Amino acid sequence: MRPDNKGYAVNQESASNYTHHVDPDSTNANLITDIVSSLRELNDADEELTEILVEHLLTVSPQHDAVKIAADAIEQLAFERAKESSE
Repeated sequence: MRPDNKGYAVNQESASNYTHHVDPDSTNANLITDIVSSLRELNDADEELTEILVEHLLTVSPQHDAVKIAADAIEQLAFERAKESSE
C-alpha cells in the first residue's frame, strides 16, 4: 500500500482494478447502487465492513447519526475479530 495525496493508504492493485464510471444522468439512488455493486465486486474487499458501510452510510437517506452508528458497528466488528484471533 502507498499513501495517496491525502495520506490515506491505497491498495494500488484495488485502485487500478476499480473502473467504475458514473453516468452523469444517474440519480443519487442509482449512483449509490452502482457504488455498492462495485464494492461488492472487488475481490479483496472486506465483506463484513462493506455491509456495514452499505447498511448505514451508502443509502439515499442515511440516519442523522449514521456515521456514529457505522463507527460503533466497525468497532464491534474489530472487537469480535480480535477476540476470534486470540482464541
